[in-house]
Amino acid sequence: MRKWVLIALLATGGVLSAGSSAALAAAQPVAPPAGASSGSHPTFSWNLPANEEADILSIARRPDTTPAGEFFQENVVDIGILGAAQQTTWAPASALFAGPHWWNVRSHDRETFASFYSVPSPFTVAPAIRLTQVRTRRNSFIYSPDELDFTLRWVTNVRNVLVDARLWVRRSGRPLGRVRTTEETFRSMGENAAFLTWRRPRRVKTGTRLLVLLQVIGGGRSASLTRTVRAP
Repeated sequence: MRKWVLIALLATGGVLSAGSSAALAAAQPVAPPAGASSGSHPTFSWNLPANEEADILSIARRPDTTPAGEFFQENVVDIGILGAAQQTTWAPASALFAGPHWWNVRSHDRETFASFYSVPSPFTVAPAIRLTQVRTRRNSFIYSPDELDFTLRWVTNVRNVLVDARLWVRRSGRPLGRVRTTEETFRSMGENAAFLTWRRPRRVKTGTRLLVLLQVIGGGRSASLTRTVRAP
């Protein structure tokens, strides 16, 4: 392998072409396997050709690369600088968002310092939503005594979610409407919160037992909780 690298360097005046680098040697992705589904904190592993060192692992939201094999910077969502203890495995510190991703590894030959990029390998981060807190209380504001407030907190790796509250009269099952809002997730698996307010219709008596379904929905997933409350 080193013999052919040296021949290529001599033939190009010391500069290895992008086509040659891709053909001669590159790291071989192992996990996640191509096309696999993973959580937001996948562990990446790969095999290295003899006499090579791994430099950088890149994760991108598109597979497009430069002629050398590097992802375009505008598509890169995370990058790992690989040290001596990370030559064949690495895991991102930040959670990845749900959806399709691609990853590759840049390595170099210890003797010639020629760089190589592995072919982008696809994987998908599965969507996840989990409620962490739900609170219901009567609005204490003097001008809105007939309102119920709902506070929902959750973690998710979905970029946009629907926060929804649906209400029924518990005894009869008669629907009383719903309140909802859409929320954007700024940090994958970071805590998010939303506040919903429902106003009691005049036809519903104060103290009526109500059934409330509270949900956070997105990416084909949902997290829900049912509560029984009294009409304000």
